[in-house]
Amino acid sequence: MRRHLPCLIALASLALPIAARAASPAWVDAGDATLRAAVERLVDERVFNLPLMSWPIAAAELRTAIDAARRDGRVGPAQEPLVSRIEAALAPARREWSAAAGDPSDLRVFEDAPRESGEIGFRQSWRDSERVAAVLRLRAALDPADGQHLRPDGSHVAARAGNWLASAGWQDRWWGGGSEGSLQLSSNARPVFAFSLDRETSRPFESKIWAIRRAPGASPRTVSSTDRSSSCPPMPRSIDS
Repeated sequence: MRRHLPCLIALASLALPIAARAASPAWVDAGDATLRAAVERLVDERVFNLPLMSWPIAAAELRTAIDAARRDGRVGPAQEPLVSRIEAALAPARREWSAAAGDPSDLRVFEDAPRESGEIGFRQSWRDSERVAAVLRLRAALDPADGQHLRPDGSHVAARAGNWLASAGWQDRWWGGGSEGSLQLSSNARPVFAFSLDRETSRPFESKIWAIRRAPGASPRTVSSTDRSSSCPPMPRSIDS
């Protein structure tokens, strides 16, 4: 936890000045399988038009999709419960407590689950106007395998400039369409501290210069660093049948 202390202090110093009112965060975190299923079904039914190959997904992307679907009359009685589920995830929230226990699995899926036999979590969100948002999330783990009893996983600060979101923190990321694993990037391992630059919404570029031969999408750019003391267990050189 000591190596995370400078980053946590910087995160708290940025978050405390904007703690005036509760608001929804800039990102919808990876790990909510029910929410993901609702969004995917609305995309399959062509109620939403947005890319779903990377999580977390910007909250503004989902709000834009909801507004467009309601404006065009694509939300019927069958879709209303799904849209309501997404709107509930985007609702303002300031402070949350959680507790979980169970047998952790070495092979994780998209659904967020305890990494240790017991965890207690705290989450608080802040937002300053429409420019800066922050999430402070701490988890206390019981008898952790890596010896880190207090974990900042999920904490981050995001700043908006135009249609871009610049973020810094420990965010779980999931790339790909699968829900039981990914060969690109998944939440199987704990997140590392990273800086990222993403498009807030996938709307096309307004300038023709930037739009030339440019495929629509979120275009994530991430730079991260692993712990120097981390190590991977040795892999067997061969497997005898």
